[in-house]
Amino acid sequence: MCKRKKEKKSEFRTCFSRKAKGHPTYIYAKVGDKYEYIGLTHSPITRGMKNIPLDVNPNPNESEQAYIKPNVESEKVKFFEKKPKSSWKFSRKDKKKVRKIIRNSKRKKTDH
Repeated sequence: MCKRKKEKKSEFRTCFSRKAKGHPTYIYAKVGDKYEYIGLTHSPITRGMKNIPLDVNPNPNESEQAYIKPNVESEKVKFFEKKPKSSWKFSRKDKKKVRKIIRNSKRKKTDH
């Protein structure tokens, strides 16, 4: 079995797959030809799951409440915008929430 190389990332891009439907995402890794990401939304609930509220909207042009989805997803690189959103960033407190989601997703993968 050939293990795919995991490349760390830290960027925001819009995803145009059926899963994300034009929503912005936070990409934290590239594995093979896929990005691993956490979805961003303005909705407190997505598909029956509660989203995690952010203290500060990562989009500097918006003041509306933003949320991150509580799970990690992956999708082929071809479904994402070519250029990352350069001015977007998480606040210090929100970075902790993101790291916790990523850490929990790694635990779930190793538990199986």
